[in-house]
Amino acid sequence: MPARLGLTRELASELKALFGGRVLLAPAERAPYRYDALLMGETPLAVVLPRSTAEVQALVRLSRKYG
Repeated sequence: MPARLGLTRELASELKALFGGRVLLAPAERAPYRYDALLMGETPLAVVLPRSTAEVQALVRLSRKYG
């Protein structure tokens, strides 16, 4: 498993600029996204709720930029 990277202020700012209130950063907001179908829990650093294909593309570009 790759090393877990932290959420930088720069990335958080870019996410907020692109997605506004559809970026969940508070622990209580992220907690429901802790588990997947495998029930292996780890709270995500952020949750983004894109609304369009273009937003998903922007999110993928940011993912590549920040590794």
